[in-house]
Amino acid sequence: MNEEKIKELLETEKKIVRAVCHNYLQQPMYGEKLQDTVIFHLENFTKNIISSLSDTEMKTQ
Repeated sequence: MNEEKIKELLETEKKIVRAVCHNYLQQPMYGEKLQDTVIFHLENFTKNIISSLSDTEMKTQ
């Protein structure tokens, strides 16, 4: 994974965290629930990025 892709990944993860936090702060939720939700979305996003990069690498070989 090159440096540019990693930076792009981190910026998108920040956007996800902000969006999820904003949505949950609009409701009476507890911090632990918010934390679990953010982690869940980040894990899924990261898995999708890794899968996408793996697919791209396989196509270039």
